Amino acid sequence: MVNYNTELTVEEILGVEGIVIRKIPRESRTKWSDGREEVKVNSLGGKYLVTLKHNQDSIVRFTIGRDGVGETLQDAWRDLLLNGVYYLP
Repeated sequence: MVNYNTELTVEEILGVEGIVIRKIPRESRTKWSDGREEVKVNSLGGKYLVTLKHNQDSIVRFTIGRDGVGETLQDAWRDLLLNGVYYLP
């Protein structure tokens, strides 16, 4: 049974079945074949994205308006639940 509590610890969050977590890098770097390097600052850099995915598809697409975003994993989990996407018992 999944615990949809907004105040879980990191260990409890990591134990949630189907959770997908991504930490966005602060910068994206692209190296071109001619030796040039392009650096782009990510607007969500350093933040966590959290979603729940219960199928076996290998592609995960995060939607900022629907999934959780936060400075910490707990903040992102809380944001996911408070977005109203998942039923809170």
